[in-house]
Amino acid sequence: MDKKSEYGFQRRDILVAGAAFAAILRWSPSQAHQQKVGITDILFNRRSGMLEVAHKLILHDCQHVADDLWGFADFSISQERQQRFADYARRQFQLFDANTDQIILEAIGHEVDGPFFWVYEEAPIPTFSDELSVRNNILRDVWERQSNLVNIERGEVRKSLTFAGPTDVQTISLKSDVEKSPDEDAVQRADERGETAVARPGRSQNDNTP
Repeated sequence: MDKKSEYGFQRRDILVAGAAFAAILRWSPSQAHQQKVGITDILFNRRSGMLEVAHKLILHDCQHVADDLWGFADFSISQERQQRFADYARRQFQLFDANTDQIILEAIGHEVDGPFFWVYEEAPIPTFSDELSVRNNILRDVWERQSNLVNIERGEVRKSLTFAGPTDVQTISLKSDVEKSPDEDAVQRADERGETAVARPGRSQNDNTP
């Protein structure tokens, strides 16, 4: 079964999160393998109420890591070996909500798709979803030069994170401009003007009362 079409990604290889990822879309599998890049898509699917996660990895890289960890390389025709690697990938990836509570992801499936290996997970969209913390160490615990790109889509908000080198957990705001409070807008305007402070609501900027 084609998990990508079933899963709400509608056969999208990656979410276009900005110009930085346009080059990734043009890479051939051999180029991506040389760069040692993995890609993870995180989609807030409001229709299903689920947070959907898809990891896209270079199959050849996965097989090298499997050989290093467990002594077998070719798992493309072995469901047991594919499952073992998919379980490993899930252990190396965690999400946390705005309260720093871990979001427990449920395994949905995995598949070999040409030169790629896909791993799918999901969880109910958390109540506190305006901010997301991500840890993505897939393959990075074995190869220091591995880097992982994480694309996040929540409504009109599309953002991305890069995990490379010593990077561990990264936190990102998922608020859109229309969701910002008046105070946040005021802070942003002050930052743009180079100011260091914003008057508190209900007080004059000339009021020095503590």
